[in-house]
Formats: sequence, C-alpha cells, structure tokens
Amino acid sequence: MAINSWVKCWEPNQIPVQPQVSTQSQTRPAISGHPSDPVISSRHSMASSSSQPQSSSGQSSSSHQYVGHSSAPNAGTNAGHHSQHSSEGHHSGHSSRESVSSSRGSRHSSSSLGTGIIRSQTAWFQKKVHLRPVLRGCHLVTDELTKQIPELNEFQCGICHIHIMHTSASLAINENWDPDVREDMEMFLSRLIPETTPFRHSCEGPDDMPAHIKACFLGSSLTIPVSEGKLNLGTWQGVWLCEHRNRAGSRKVTVTITGALKPGA
Repeated sequence: MAINSWVKCWEPNQIPVQPQVSTQSQTRPAISGHPSDPVISSRHSMASSSSQPQSSSGQSSSSHQYVGHSSAPNAGTNAGHHSQHSSEGHHSGHSSRESVSSSRGSRHSSSSLGTGIIRSQTAWFQKKVHLRPVLRGCHLVTDELTKQIPELNEFQCGICHIHIMHTSASLAINENWDPDVREDMEMFLSRLIPETTPFRHSCEGPDDMPAHIKACFLGSSLTIPVSEGKLNLGTWQGVWLCEHRNRAGSRKVTVTITGALKPGA
C-alpha cells in the first residue's frame, strides 16, 4: 500500500507528456527575457512574431524591448537562460538609449532663442495696413510694414502672417541689400510674361493680365516667425511688395500675429 501511494504521488512527474499543462507554463512567455505578466507577454509575442535580426549579445534589434523594468526578462527561472555577456549587453544598450534620450531632451530644451518651450499667455492680433503707391517693380517694404504694427514688439515668440488683398500685386521674401536684384527680377518677369501676348482679358489695359499671372507666380501671402518682438528674417532677407501694374494706388495688406506674449505684456 505504501508503494502504491508513492507511485500515485510521483507518477505524473515521471510521465513526459501530460494531458494538463501547468499554470506556470501557460503564463510564461514563449520569448525568453520578457515579463511573466500574461498581458505584457501577449503584446511582446505579437511584436516579435516577425523575424528580428539578432545582435551579438543575443538580443533582438526590435524597438519592442523592456528597458528599466525590475520585473523584466531575467525574473524567475528565465534568469538561467541569459548569460553574463547578454546581461551586460542589455545594460549597455539601456545606458546608450538613456544617453540618446537625454541628448534629445537637451536639444529640445534649447532653441535659437535659448528659451525652449515657452509657457505664457497666448494672444492674437490683426490689423489692416496701407502701403504707399509705388511704380511697377519690386520694392522693399519691411520697415514701412513693421512701423505700422508696433504691437509686434509685445510678442516673445509667434507667427506673423501677411496677406495682400489684391490680384495684380504680390508679396515675396528676397534680397534686402542690393537693389539690382529687384531690378533684375522685374526685367525677368516682364520678359517671361510680355504684354504683347494676345490675352483675351484686355479690358483693363495690356498690363493687367500679365499682372494677374505674375501675382499667381509669386503669391499673395507670407508667413514669418516672430522672435523677441521682431520678424525673424535672415540677414539678407526682406519683405518685397511686387507691384505688377504700371499705375496703381495704395495696396492694402492684412497682418495677423499670434503667439506667446512677453512677460508683463
């Protein structure tokens, strides 16, 4: 009787194939090195279902890896499947990712203004500006424009949108130093779209239809960043008013500014 009891007690462990699988084998992930939690294991089993290249340390190069979790990979009996070399590779990879993350954070926290993310009061401003009448050609109007919007100085960081409300004139950002650039631009546009072209729309003069085409080519709006109360243009950049009619009056421009106000503004 004692022998039969002993056999009944130990016989299941001696048989290699059992009809029932232990609870531990059900919850243990198929991939060595993952946490024993069933939800986490299923996510990682799905992520690793496709073939992943293996590094020399035995780890997958997939980005779906647990880093910095105390319950990770080498918990319980799975610890025996990881060599010391693999463990060192895991910690070195962890350190390298931490260094990359910290470097990204340092780059994100600094900007050209040295202020990073600005948490301040946000404001909107809009104003219609009248530019003086000019002759046909390209004209630098940066100063004339900004002098009519002193509210620009109240913004620490933002966006300035400038829109011309006409179909025969346009805006552009280009050379602000050598006036020959503006002369050459007008010469090129006139040769590209000559007034002698037999356009059907001619009731407003031979220069009208070419003016519409030039306005389409150059555009009617500009978007310029605002930094420390100024338009953040390049050293040699300026705002151009491109007048395409031989005789035109004052041009109306709508200026819209949005962004973070300066402290105390």
